[in-house]
Amino acid sequence: MKHVTLFLSLVIFSFSSFSSESYNSIRFTLAADDLEKYKQENASYVFTGAAMAKVNSTEVVVKKLSTRGQTSIRAPRRSFSVKLDDEVVFNDVSDGSVVTFSSKDFKLVNMWEDNGYVTAQVGYSFFRKFDLYKSAINYAEVFINDVSQGLYLVVDNPETFVKKNLKADCFLRRGYKEKYEIKHPEKVENEEVFSTCENAYSEILKPSEELEGEQLYQYLSQRMNLENYFSWLMINTLLESGDYSDEVFFYAFKNEASPNKMYFDVIAWDPDDIFNKPHLSLENIFRKGKLKKSLLMSLEVKLDRTIDGDDYFENKFATGLLEFLEKEMSDELIDQIVDSVRVKVAPYLDNENVKEMSKLDRLPSEISDIGYTREYTLNLLEQYKARIKMRKKVLLGKIKDGR
Repeated sequence: MKHVTLFLSLVIFSFSSFSSESYNSIRFTLAADDLEKYKQENASYVFTGAAMAKVNSTEVVVKKLSTRGQTSIRAPRRSFSVKLDDEVVFNDVSDGSVVTFSSKDFKLVNMWEDNGYVTAQVGYSFFRKFDLYKSAINYAEVFINDVSQGLYLVVDNPETFVKKNLKADCFLRRGYKEKYEIKHPEKVENEEVFSTCENAYSEILKPSEELEGEQLYQYLSQRMNLENYFSWLMINTLLESGDYSDEVFFYAFKNEASPNKMYFDVIAWDPDDIFNKPHLSLENIFRKGKLKKSLLMSLEVKLDRTIDGDDYFENKFATGLLEFLEKEMSDELIDQIVDSVRVKVAPYLDNENVKEMSKLDRLPSEISDIGYTREYTLNLLEQYKARIKMRKKVLLGKIKDGR
C-alpha cells in the first residue's frame, strides 16, 4: 500500500492586543499516481494510498482521506474528509489566549464561496456563543506535496462529536421540505433504535392537523427542545441567513418520559449563507409577500411556517426574539463575537500563499485579480458588525410595530 504522510505544524504568533494567536498548517504527501488520479477526477475521490501520518513528532495511521462536498466538489481547491487512528492536537484562539482541541475525524472545508474566509466563521461563532454549535472549528493552511492549497476551515466531524461527546442515541440531518437523513445509528447497526429515531422524528414532522396553538406547542415541546430551536432561528434571522432549512442537525436521547421515546435537540451547521436573500425555492417564492413581513428568513419547512403563521407560536417567537435582541444580543457582544473571528483569521492575512490561492475561489469582482488581502478582510468584518447591528434595529422595529 502506498503511503500518505500528513504533517501538522503549529507556529505561534504574538500581537500586542492579544496574548497569543496560533497558525495551523497541515501537510499531505501523496503518491504521484494517487495525486494524478485525484486531479483528473471531477467527482468524489478516495485516496487509496492514504496510510500513515506524521503530526508534529507523532506518527499516526490515516484511516481515510477523501474529497467531500456537493457543489464545492467542482472547485479548484477541493474540500476533504480526514480520519486518523489517533487524535491530533490543534491550537485555537479563545478570549485572546491559545487553547487546544483534539480530533481524529475532521473535515477540511475549502471556503471557496466564503467571502473573506470569515463569513461562515462569523456564523459558527454566533451559534457557538449560545451553545448551538458545540464542536471545534479553526483555520489551517493545507499543503499537498509541499504546494500550498490555501486556507481551510478545520471542522470537527459533528457526527463523531455527537456520538462520542454527547452520547446521543440518534443523529440526523434535516433536508428541505420533509426530507431528512439518519446518520446514526445505521439501520444495519441497530434497526430497533433506527426505527425509534425515525418514528420519533416523524411525529415532529407531521403532528396531527387538529393540533394548533398552545396544544401544538406543548405537543412539540414534549418531543424536542423548542427553546433551542427558536434560538437557532433567531440567530439565523439576525445574520440574514437566506438558506438554512437543511443546515441543522437533530440529535436525540432515549427518554421513556417522552411520548415518542426520544427527545430531540439541535446543532447548527454550515452557516455559509448568512447575509443572503431567502433561498429561491418554490416554498419561498410562493410566500414572497409573507416573507417580507416575517421575522424569519425562510418558510421552506412546515415547522417554520407554523412558527410564522400560528398566532400562539408567532407571539411566542416574537416575544422571545425581542428579549433576545434587547437583553442578550448587545452591540458590545456583536463586536466581541466578530472580533473573535478577526483574531482567528489574523495569522493568515499576510500569507502570500493564502492570498494567491484565493484567486481560484469565487471572489467579489473588485478583488478577483488580487485575492483576499488583510485590508479587504478586516474591512469586511467591520461591515459585518454594522450590518448585524442594523439588522437588529430592523427586527426590533418589526416586532414593536407588530410587523
